[in-house]
Amino acid sequence: MKSTHTIGALTFLLTSFFVSQISAQENSWQPLNGPDTTEINCICARANGSIFVGSSWGIYRSTNLGESWSNVSPDSQRIKVWSITEFPGSYIFFSAYPGAGLYRSADDGLTWQPPNLDNEINNIPIQSLAGTSANTLFAGTGGGVFRSTNYGATWQNVLMSKSTTCFATTSNGDIFAGGTQQGYGLDGIYRSTTGGASWVAVDSGLRYSDITALVADSENRLYAVTYVGASYRSTNNGDFWTDISDPNNVGTSCTSLAANSHEDLFLGRYSHSIAGVKGVSSSHDHGASWIDFGEGLADQNILSLAVTSDGYLLAGTASAGAFRTKNPTTVVRNLPMSIPNSLTLYQNYPNPFNPSTTIEFQLPASGFTTLTIYDPLGKEVSRLISQFLSSGRHKVSWSPYGISSGVYFYQLTSGRDNKINAMLLLR
Repeated sequence: MKSTHTIGALTFLLTSFFVSQISAQENSWQPLNGPDTTEINCICARANGSIFVGSSWGIYRSTNLGESWSNVSPDSQRIKVWSITEFPGSYIFFSAYPGAGLYRSADDGLTWQPPNLDNEINNIPIQSLAGTSANTLFAGTGGGVFRSTNYGATWQNVLMSKSTTCFATTSNGDIFAGGTQQGYGLDGIYRSTTGGASWVAVDSGLRYSDITALVADSENRLYAVTYVGASYRSTNNGDFWTDISDPNNVGTSCTSLAANSHEDLFLGRYSHSIAGVKGVSSSHDHGASWIDFGEGLADQNILSLAVTSDGYLLAGTASAGAFRTKNPTTVVRNLPMSIPNSLTLYQNYPNPFNPSTTIEFQLPASGFTTLTIYDPLGKEVSRLISQFLSSGRHKVSWSPYGISSGVYFYQLTSGRDNKINAMLLLR
C-alpha cells in the first residue's frame, strides 16, 4: 500500500489537476453566432452536416457548425417553429404555428413548399415530427398521431385522440410515441412494430407518464423523460421501464434528450423556479449516474438538444439562443480490449462524480486482487474488491455514502503489482 506520506504528497497536484478539469467543463459550451437570442424550440442536425434550428422567429440554417446562419423561413415569414425532422439525403420537414404549418424542402432548406395537406391533418397544430428509415413521416398533434407514406401529401390518423409531443425510432424500424397533457390525452408511451399501422401501450414501470422526450441510442436502448423530472430506461423494446432519475432533479422539468454514437446520454432541463435544477446533465453509463454538463450556458433553461454527425452537442435555450460544445462529445476514452502485459487501471468515469462512479481495470494474469479506496490522509475508506480474479477486463461501481466531497484515491493490487489513481467526489 502507498504510504500516507506518498498519498498526501499527491493531493495538491491532483487537486489542482481536477480543478483545471472542472474549469474546462465550465467552459465546455460556446454560444453560436446567431441565429437570434430568442427561444430555440427545436434543433435538427442533418446527416449531411447542415444544422436547422426552429425559433419563435422562424427557421434558420447553418452549414458550418453554427459559425454563421441564414434565415430560410418561407417567404421570410415570422413563424414559430415547433419541430423539425428529415429523411437523410432527401426531404426535410418542419411544423410551424399558426396555421396548418407543415413545410417541406427538397434542397436543404433553400426553398420550401407546403405539402398538399388533406383534410385529415389540415389546420391541426403539429407538435412533433419524426421520419423513419422506411420514408414514413409521423406527425404528433393534439388530435393524435398521423402517418404519411408519400412525403406528406396525404395523411392517416393512426392513433386517435392521443396528444403526442415526442417520438423515437429504433434501428429495427419500431416507433415509439409519448406525450403529456397533464391528466388527459396520451398517458404514457405507445409502440408500433408495424410501421404505425397499429399501436400498443408500453408503460410498465412508469411511475410518471407525462412524457416530454424520447430517444433511442445506437444499441436500441430507449430513454424517456417527463414533465416532473423523472427519467426512465428500457432495454427490452419498451416492455419494461426502469427508473434512472437523477436525484438532483428537484423542481425541474425534463425537456429534451440526445444520444451520441458512443451511447452517451444528454438530458436538457427547465425550471420556472429559481431553486429548480436547470441546464444539461450527461450520463456515460446508460443512466446509472449523472453529472452536470451545463456550465457555460448563458441560459440554463434548455428547450432542445441534438448531436451532430461528428459528435458535437447542440443546445437550444429559452432566451439566449443556441450553444455548441467546444469539442465533440465522442472524443472520449477508447480503452484497449486486449489483455495487457502489465496491470492496467483506468480513470474512473464519470469524473468528477456524484453519486456513483465506475472503475475499470485489466489483469495480465489471474490472481488475488484488491481494489481499495483511500482518503487524502491514507485512511482506508472502502474495499471494493478482495478476491481471486481471472485475467482480463473487470469493472466495479462505487456509490459512496456518508463521506464528504474531495479527492479520493483508488489502488489496485494484484500479485506484486499495484496501480493508483485519483478521483473527485462532488456533493
